[in-house]
Amino acid sequence: MIQDDILDRLKRFYHSAINPTCLDMSIDLQIKKLFGDASHREYYRISQKSTGSEVTHVICVERGEIENLLDYDFYLVQDLLKKHNIPVPEILAINQKEGLLLEEDLGDLSLLKFLYRINNYEEEFNVYKKCLDVLIKIHSISTAPNSQYEYIFSRSFDQEKYTYEFNHTNKYFLKHLLDAKIENSEFYILEQELSQIAKQLSLLPKVLTHRDYHSRNIMLKPAIISETTRQSSNLCDYEIKLIDFQDARSGPVQYDLVSLLEDCYYEISPENNQRLIQYYWEQFAALFYRQHFALNDSLNYDNFMASYDLQTFQRCYKAIGTFAYIYYKKNNPLYLIHIGRAMEKVRKVLSKYPQFAKLKEIILKYY
Repeated sequence: MIQDDILDRLKRFYHSAINPTCLDMSIDLQIKKLFGDASHREYYRISQKSTGSEVTHVICVERGEIENLLDYDFYLVQDLLKKHNIPVPEILAINQKEGLLLEEDLGDLSLLKFLYRINNYEEEFNVYKKCLDVLIKIHSISTAPNSQYEYIFSRSFDQEKYTYEFNHTNKYFLKHLLDAKIENSEFYILEQELSQIAKQLSLLPKVLTHRDYHSRNIMLKPAIISETTRQSSNLCDYEIKLIDFQDARSGPVQYDLVSLLEDCYYEISPENNQRLIQYYWEQFAALFYRQHFALNDSLNYDNFMASYDLQTFQRCYKAIGTFAYIYYKKNNPLYLIHIGRAMEKVRKVLSKYPQFAKLKEIILKYY
């Protein structure tokens, strides 16, 4: 149940944004709170009957006032991506004082939900290929100094950021969720091993990354709203739209690629996983590596894949920490079920490299 004062606040903002010359509060509006997870933002879908059809928008409610749009990450990243023709939701109105944004409604069909409509692995490949095409456009955006977007490009997956994420998982997964009583000698080894991985990843050449490019953050909006398209499994009936991009920052090319292809919510077929990595390599990463390393393509690809494995470990270990955090801090157990898939990816990567034998032993000992 939405409180009356919140309903009134949302209605006033909606009316002032849609029809500022006529604040008729008697117009029937339906408002529904949308499900969220770790974000401090709240989202509401607001719908209104108009000439026989239903018009819907989404209102984002920030925790407080938006003091300055020049360092408001959601607005800045949306503007940057939109200028480069990346499919993001439109921002239709902003009330900075009240921390409210009126946005395009993308519907409820995420890539994750759409994947359960498809019929075969070739359809799976084609869906992910289209997502990779969008990702390549993001990674092609120049990260050269730009005063307008300095706030975005000043953020990076550096060693400090990776170390913070490792420590976050150690705290909320090992300590709080598992109640692991790790010996001091083991914890020292754990920290040293993770520090080395953080250092290796931080030294990789960087592109602009979405930061959370996975199946829950890629929406498929029907190109034409109808009962037929609402249930369609034909990719041509939809346009891709991205959400949850506000934490975009510079990072390795592998980061978003791993987020998509080593998703903790959906297991891509092994054959398609390799085909999609190869597609991304051929369409973008091969040239990117030639520009940064004086090696032949074969050695570059080997190095690219070794870094892909390291990034898979880091990203999945980080996700485990996030799932544990949501449970511990928000009393929400819904994401705990995904820890098993993420941990299996962690195990596979560590098993592949003998130098990580001790790290693997310590993590799996307490799991």
